[in-house]
Amino acid sequence: MRRPVVQSAFASLIGIGIGIASASASASERDPPKLDDFDWTTITPSTKLVYHPCYEEFQCARLKVPLDWLDETNEHTVALAITKLPAKVPDDDPAFGGTIFTNPGGPGGSGVGLMLREGHILQDTADAAKKYEILSWDPRGIQFTSPRADCYEDLLARDTDSIQRLAIGPLDSSPDALRRHWARTHGYGKLCTQNAGNGSIIPYASTASVVRDMVEMLDKIQELRDEEAAAKGAAGDERAQKSLELRSAAKQVPRIQYWGFSYGSILGNTFASMYPGRVGRIIVDGIADPEDYMAG
Repeated sequence: MRRPVVQSAFASLIGIGIGIASASASASERDPPKLDDFDWTTITPSTKLVYHPCYEEFQCARLKVPLDWLDETNEHTVALAITKLPAKVPDDDPAFGGTIFTNPGGPGGSGVGLMLREGHILQDTADAAKKYEILSWDPRGIQFTSPRADCYEDLLARDTDSIQRLAIGPLDSSPDALRRHWARTHGYGKLCTQNAGNGSIIPYASTASVVRDMVEMLDKIQELRDEEAAAKGAAGDERAQKSLELRSAAKQVPRIQYWGFSYGSILGNTFASMYPGRVGRIIVDGIADPEDYMAG
């Protein structure tokens, strides 16, 4: 039985770090698109993965998934904002290495923003004999994924909290700063709990729910790839037909290739714990005690 591979950055990213340094030099010459350069409302959310041109050479989709993966009677849904940088070769090319998922951390970091800033760097770093498409997404409640998580009743409450945070200052600004930040953070958590009404994303924005979304994306990517290969095969494309036949003969479920940064390390390890049979390769750059982290 094939064992999943989970690698620490300290063991596997020594060479990758060198690659990032050289890739950054060429990628930095590009002027990355801005987040508001694309109108996400032009994409209708769908339970199938449907990509649209966006942000110049990127492709975007809004994948509809259940709000509550554990309750089929809950009709509320989430529309995941997904952005990918296509591989430098077609999907049916022998050099195509598949999709690499990536997460910027946070929690709360925008995967769409990560792709616009670092997508080319990540791709240039990963590419060698195999060529990869790089994909990220805004996790539940974040940025362009809807519904967004918002614990404040109105803009005044949000602005007041921001002013209070600035007034406290950095953690090392005073002997009392850490205690004040701790109290403010716990107060914010209680506020989010109070405003978690019917249909709210807040009770369903856990790491486990995000992992389940990743499995759905993984399956939908494979479903789309098989449909495109079948269409090409029907049109007489022998290479596409052969690729589809090989995948069908293997009868393997798709396995994730994942690169996580910061909190993305917790996300990657949680994925491996929940779905060990769906792991291909995982790279994380952070070492953490998941039980301690989850306990707050």
